[in-house]
Amino acid sequence: MLSNEAQRLIINDVKEAPFYSVMADTTPDISHKDCLAICVRYVDSKGQAVERLLEVAEGKNKTGLGTATETIDILTKNSLCTDNLAFQSYDLANNMSGSLNGTQAKVSELVGHNVLYISCQAHRINTFIEHGCNSSLIISNMIDKLENFYVFFSASNKRYSILCKEMSDLDNVLQLRNLSETRWTARAESIEAVWCSFEAICDNLHYISSHQDSYDRLTTPKLTVLTKSYTPLIL
Repeated sequence: MLSNEAQRLIINDVKEAPFYSVMADTTPDISHKDCLAICVRYVDSKGQAVERLLEVAEGKNKTGLGTATETIDILTKNSLCTDNLAFQSYDLANNMSGSLNGTQAKVSELVGHNVLYISCQAHRINTFIEHGCNSSLIISNMIDKLENFYVFFSASNKRYSILCKEMSDLDNVLQLRNLSETRWTARAESIEAVWCSFEAICDNLHYISSHQDSYDRLTTPKLTVLTKSYTPLIL
């Protein structure tokens, strides 16, 4: 009931606006189904720019035409007139941003008028940073080492519990973070976690290397790789 009422209020606000824009993206959920999130952006009666989540539905077709069709169907189902759709914004993936067969091109075809496409600036900046970092062998290797640290400890409850015990004896330490493929803030947090907890990580690796008989057979080869990884970081 709360969900339906919130959606009704959003739809009424959008209908009062002279025009609106749509944003869409897909991501898999915990059950490995693609979820299509549809957001609308408009100017309300007070002259304020408002951005609202309209609906989350299962995305069954990730092609440009498929996503465009599902987006338009959701807008129509929620009684939003596509004649007032003026702008659209997606990430830079080819199926979304393609000028011929991407979602942005197919949306304009389906609604019968040109809907101006504005690429997602957050995604553009992330892509720029990613390519910039990949162009540096030093930074690229550092990112790989950060991921190796996280995988080594998180893959074993025993190894991770010893690391947590080491961290509890130090001040201002942070838990290791996984590297996100899409959000660079997570990678910044991962760097900060290793920076603040580096002493505990080194002590923990030394402890594991001297007690290898207490760990599974996969620990030794992984430990060899990590030992080579963290020595250059100390220097």
